Amino acid sequence: MQFTADQTEQTLWQRLSSQPHRLFFASSLLWGVILMGFSMGSYIGMEIDFSSIHGNGLLFGLFVNAFLGFLSTVIPRYSQSQEISRKTYLSFWLFYQTGLVLWFIGFHLAGQALTGLAFMTIGFIYFRTIRTGGYPDEPDSLWLAAILFVSGIILVLQLFFSFSLQWTGIWVTVLPITFTVAQRMIPFFYASYFRTHYNKPGWIVPFFVLGSWGIALGGESSLLASMLGFILSLG
Repeated sequence: MQFTADQTEQTLWQRLSSQPHRLFFASSLLWGVILMGFSMGSYIGMEIDFSSIHGNGLLFGLFVNAFLGFLSTVIPRYSQSQEISRKTYLSFWLFYQTGLVLWFIGFHLAGQALTGLAFMTIGFIYFRTIRTGGYPDEPDSLWLAAILFVSGIILVLQLFFSFSLQWTGIWVTVLPITFTVAQRMIPFFYASYFRTHYNKPGWIVPFFVLGSWGIALGGESSLLASMLGFILSLG
C-alpha cells in the first residue's frame, strides 16, 4: 500500500513571504546588489550622487531591512506574544519598500515621507504586539519599538529642518538597535561557557539610546537641535 502526500510546491514569492525574516533578508540582499550597481555606475562616469546613494542605501536599504527581518521575528518571542501575521508584515514591508524605491528613483520628498511613516507604523505594530503578549512590559522590546517610531518622526522632521540624514540615521536608528539587540544576544551566546546568566543594569539601554539620540541632534548646527541633544544626553 502506498501513501502519497499532497505536496503543493510553493512559488518563490510564497516561500520568501512565509516568514518575515525571509522577506526582509531577501530585500536587504536585493538592495545590496542595487547599491553595488550604483557604485559601479559612479566609477564608470555616470552622474550619480555616490555619497547619498551609498550612505542612505546602506543605512535604510541594507541594514534596516535586515534589522526589520530580525526584529519582526524576535520581538514576539521576547514579549511572549503571538507572531506578527503574514498580512500585517506584508503590509508594512510593502509600505517601507515603496518609500525606498520612491526615494532612490528621484522622488526624494515623497519617498522620505513614506519611509518615515513606515517606520512609525512598524514601531506602532511592534508596540501593539508587545502589549498583547505574556510579557507586555518587556523593556528591550519596548525600546526597540520606540527607536523605530522616533526614527520615523526624525525622518519626517528632516523634511522641514536641516538634519543630516546619514548622521541621524546612524545615531538615531542603526546604533541604538544594534546595541539593544547585542546586549541581549551576546550574553546569551556565552551563558553556557561562563555558566551564569548576565543580568544587565536596567539603566544601560535607556542611557545608551537617549545618549545616541542626544549625539544625533547635538551634532547638528542648529541651536535648537543642540539644546535638545544636550537634554537627551542628560537622560
